Amino acid sequence: MENIPLLWLIYLLSMGVPLLILTVFHRIYRLEMKRAPFVGEFLRSPGESTFQRIEALNGNITTYSSYLFFLPLLILLVIFISFREEIPLSAFTSGAAIYLLSIIFIITKLWRRLKLRRVLRLGYDGEVAVAQEITHLMMDGYHVYHDFPAENFNIDHIIVGRSGVFAVETKTLSNRASKNGGADSKLLYNGKMIRFPKYTDTESLKQAERQAHWLQNWLSEAVGDPVRVHPLLTFPGWYVEKISRGGIPVLNPKMIRSFLKVQRKDVISESMLQRINHQLEQKCRDILPWTVQAKKED
Repeated sequence: MENIPLLWLIYLLSMGVPLLILTVFHRIYRLEMKRAPFVGEFLRSPGESTFQRIEALNGNITTYSSYLFFLPLLILLVIFISFREEIPLSAFTSGAAIYLLSIIFIITKLWRRLKLRRVLRLGYDGEVAVAQEITHLMMDGYHVYHDFPAENFNIDHIIVGRSGVFAVETKTLSNRASKNGGADSKLLYNGKMIRFPKYTDTESLKQAERQAHWLQNWLSEAVGDPVRVHPLLTFPGWYVEKISRGGIPVLNPKMIRSFLKVQRKDVISESMLQRINHQLEQKCRDILPWTVQAKKED
């Protein structure tokens, strides 16, 4: 019983000393950092807001995982002390129940965050896949912007050229490999509804139209002249078959470049194009480089 304070001290030191050493080394590294060569902020990358959510989730998952590691050690120490102190069985039973409830709570929280991270990673990969396809449009004279911050939402991609302004909404949905030549990866679009192998979707069409309408109002106010924005919905990894005319464009990302090539040219003047690009770039250039941000945090 006289060794109990020593056990507590050893337990606390085993956690505190490594953290203290890492903190000291981290501070020394920060002090030795030279000024970063970057001036100004970066443009937003594809899936920037989704990437930030994934980073926040990673930290959250690490925290809950550490609870699963340290909590049993703490419980074992308490059990050891309870035997030495001859704590009543009822108190020990209550402690065991609290431990089990804590473990269930932590596992539940951890599982939900792991599922959310999987969904976010799928969405992020989809936005990157679309971005890699539409980047080729820059060779055709288009300007491309990613993850445009709006009011409580983000527009995945914006394409600007003489043929018009397009707000691109990306929907990344998992699909199943099949033995019938990939029919499970095909969607049908009739201009009003999207039909997948097991369900239908109209909300994605409405979302793409809402976001394009918002951007149209914002750009018109920003440049001081009417600007029309066209919605465009894309599903990476899915074959899109349109079975009737009408409706907003629904495309596989690989089809976007050929789709834009057949659009009417020179709808927007060169001067208006410059004004639009200026407003979009000002809005999208808000990412502080990590090295600059780390220096400022000191």
